[in-house]
Amino acid sequence: MKKAICLLAPLLLSACGGGGGGAAAPAPVAQQAPAAFVPVSAESCDKNAWPAMAVGDYAITNNLWGKGTISDFTQCISAASVGTVENGKPVQSGVTAKWNWAWPNSDFTVKSYAEILYRPQGQPLSPIPFSGLGALTVRHDVTIDATGDYNLTYDMWVDATKSAGQWPHKAEIMIKLLGTWKDSPVVDTLTVDGVTYDVCVDNSTSRQWIFLSFASQTPMPKATIRVKPFVDYLLAKGYLASTDYLSTIEFGSELVKGSGSATVNAYSVSR
Repeated sequence: MKKAICLLAPLLLSACGGGGGGAAAPAPVAQQAPAAFVPVSAESCDKNAWPAMAVGDYAITNNLWGKGTISDFTQCISAASVGTVENGKPVQSGVTAKWNWAWPNSDFTVKSYAEILYRPQGQPLSPIPFSGLGALTVRHDVTIDATGDYNLTYDMWVDATKSAGQWPHKAEIMIKLLGTWKDSPVVDTLTVDGVTYDVCVDNSTSRQWIFLSFASQTPMPKATIRVKPFVDYLLAKGYLASTDYLSTIEFGSELVKGSGSATVNAYSVSR
């Protein structure tokens, strides 16, 4: 019986009466691989469906909302997440992206809004009360090469309640960084962090929501922008209420006609 035990369990040397009496060496501990940030990406050239495609804390969409019956066009969008490792954990710090387009010379209406949406944890933004905007900041670095009519703009929707997915919204705020046309009527100017913007307000009864535009007087393809000063101005002027909510943060190009490409070298939202 003892011999059988020795054959089945040769490490029990003391039971077999031979070999040193020391304990067996512990098994080596497997070394855990260091944390690394693994990028995720998405892309689409679909002309008929333009869902929001997740890229970590952001999403992209061609948003062909104004194409109507136009079919002889092309528009593609792609993006990849960017990140680092902080305290041993991968953390997304933003995205890089690109959209290119070719739209026919038809009427002067916006055909699409190729864009990046801010979606923390992969979910639609939980509406932010104006009282909680704090240090909300957007950063971008974009290179555009294009002909025709287009722009580069932030688009933020405002609602009177915290309920997500409302339509129509109460108001639309645009911060326009460059473009080939100007909004009207310009009712004022606002200077934020040394940059002067033309303020356009359209609250006519023909619209479903109030349109509020801040157009930079100088092109801003690369900038860091604090959102709160713009909201504070609108509150002071009585266009919005302190109890309102910021429902979305979007960034992209409104496209009217012509062709071109926009390369987003860096983009991020921080709070």
